[in-house]
Amino acid sequence: MKKHDENKYYMEQLVHEYLKGLDSAIVEASPELDTDIAELGSEIDLIAELNEYQQMNRTGHQLIKSQLKQDMAMKAIEVVDALRAYAKVTNNMVLFAEMGITYWSIYKKRDAEAKDECRFIHDRGVEHLAGITTYGITEAFLLELKGLITDYNANMTKPRMSITERMQLTRGIDDAFGRIDVLLKELDIKVFALRTLYPAVVSHYKDCRRIVDYRGSVLAISGTVKNELDEPIFGATATIEVLDRSTKSTYKGNFEFRNLPDGLYTVVVERPGYEKQAVTVGVVKGETTKINVVLKSTEGQLRVA
Repeated sequence: MKKHDENKYYMEQLVHEYLKGLDSAIVEASPELDTDIAELGSEIDLIAELNEYQQMNRTGHQLIKSQLKQDMAMKAIEVVDALRAYAKVTNNMVLFAEMGITYWSIYKKRDAEAKDECRFIHDRGVEHLAGITTYGITEAFLLELKGLITDYNANMTKPRMSITERMQLTRGIDDAFGRIDVLLKELDIKVFALRTLYPAVVSHYKDCRRIVDYRGSVLAISGTVKNELDEPIFGATATIEVLDRSTKSTYKGNFEFRNLPDGLYTVVVERPGYEKQAVTVGVVKGETTKINVVLKSTEGQLRVA
């Protein structure tokens, strides 16, 4: 969605939420106003659905691949640690030098290079299995690592959404915006007709109808999400449901929300394989609220650091 469309969409959401919350007597005072409000809600939901699908297809491939890479690298480093300890005890300086590998040295490599290095680590683990079993690196553990390498390799070559599909989604969003433009003109006529009976309602409606340019954006919430080992969680979804706003965490576990009105909000952070966490956050104009969220991968209560 283009920046101007994002600003416009936010305005349309404000208009719908305001009109939807009006007393039924006010809505009934203007014939067919309720129908237009319902239609506006349907078009807003359609745009949200199409935009989410478009964004997920654009970034979903990268999110999945990055998580697989993260899992593969973390598993491989456990083998590296065991091999280094074994090499030190047996005075195998060649193996010790070969295992001078870190998690980030794997993660930052190009896709094929990261896969090849993890496969090299796996092969060394198989070669020295008898010596590293004492560190918990068993045949089953190495099979798990091999499986992660296979999954990562398969995901590397998966096709992304075609240009035609992206164009169709963009056209669908544009068409929905066009229908909303027509609806808003109808709503303007029917709401402005209530000026004599409900002047405050019309005034508030006009405020909602203004499109605010958020190019000079303000960082309202800055968050970090990690697991219990203090490792960043990539691809976690942070959502403010009341505003219908969501974002994904980066590979460093960071996420942010910009241009939020003052108030208290519940930020829900979740990712498959982890318990969901809900955090209440206060937002004050011109200030950035920082939150650190820790998710557990097993059952139990979550905590905020």
